[in-house]
Amino acid sequence: MLTLAKPYFLFPKYIKVFSEKKGQWQTLTVEVEELWHKLDRNAIDKSEVWEIYTDIRKRMADLDQTPEDIIFFKHGSLHKEAETTCNNYLNKI
Repeated sequence: MLTLAKPYFLFPKYIKVFSEKKGQWQTLTVEVEELWHKLDRNAIDKSEVWEIYTDIRKRMADLDQTPEDIIFFKHGSLHKEAETTCNNYLNKI
């Protein structure tokens, strides 16, 4: 039965999407750190810092976007109801 339902689980897609995003976030974090160190050493002009920082912030905003087929569920009463239904089904087996 689980084999039939497996294609409907999006967990592999979640893992792929968010692991890619993790790498991109790490890259942006390093860029911000490098920018900070350049500014701290006066190795870069403040106007140039603002341009670079703005570019980094735009890329951060893009990373906050998730594909439309990634669905987030609210884990309230529906989650409890699903667990109860599943437990009832498993008890019948």
